[in-house]
Amino acid sequence: MDIPSIEALEHNLRETLVLKAEELAVLAGGEVGARLVAELTGVNDVSGVPTDWFASDVQLARIDLDRLAITACVRDLHDRLLARSLGMRVGDGWLSCDEIEQEALDPIEQFLSSLSHVALAAYDWTSSRNGPLKQLLHLGKAWHHLLEALDAGSQGDFTSEPLTVTDVANLAGIEERSLRNRVGKNGPLRSVEQYRQRKSAVSHRGFVAINRFDAIDWLLSRRGFILGSLRPGILASRLEQISDPATRARAALISGMALGQRLELIANETGCALADVKLLADGHGPLAAVDPVVTYVMNFDRARLSNTAPAE
Repeated sequence: MDIPSIEALEHNLRETLVLKAEELAVLAGGEVGARLVAELTGVNDVSGVPTDWFASDVQLARIDLDRLAITACVRDLHDRLLARSLGMRVGDGWLSCDEIEQEALDPIEQFLSSLSHVALAAYDWTSSRNGPLKQLLHLGKAWHHLLEALDAGSQGDFTSEPLTVTDVANLAGIEERSLRNRVGKNGPLRSVEQYRQRKSAVSHRGFVAINRFDAIDWLLSRRGFILGSLRPGILASRLEQISDPATRARAALISGMALGQRLELIANETGCALADVKLLADGHGPLAAVDPVVTYVMNFDRARLSNTAPAE
């Protein structure tokens, strides 16, 4: 993944705050507008149009980011991605897809979507909407969709495929067009046509998803792609709650992937044919392969060495 540096993100955040400050100055005008600009930027002596006044790096650096909640969201998302975190907090060892959306993605998307498209002064700052912050948002959305695939799948929920072509390209750190040749109904990365409503103008359109088993197995094959560590026993506990054999096998395979194991490795460790394991991933493999796969993944999960506490 190509994660923007925190320095680039904070510089871009200051730029977008200037754009927002200009909107507030125009909205309120006069003393009220000046007060709103000062409250937002932490700079009390701004005069004239904010995009002109903050044109130099020296003035821009005066903006106090630590005062703002949006800064915490940006830093949190950056830290999650750097740590490849799968849980509610960085390093907690849990698997959950909700917190990253609620605590980081939604606020950042709302902020970027609200920025002006119209330049008012000598300097046009509107392109700041498309800088490192937007790159971080799209990468964060891709990571969130990966978490959805792992979190829901490990609990036996395969009702939809959350990973799009754009997501997988972002996670792999390659151009989307480089990935598209691999994607198709009969390709190595099987496509699933499904409509995803666009949340905002800065969201990607997502009409084609990729089979999660194909996508995650391919990502795990790429050098440098890793997932954050999980507490031993979490996934095994989930598998114990699933009674349907076919669903349990699919959940076990996704759980194995969450632990960094590719389908080929699971097949080799269980003595099952790779073709049979792939059929299990599709929900219609031989029943004789279910127990070996489920037992292997559960035992592997529980036996892992870790410095974190076991699941309760």
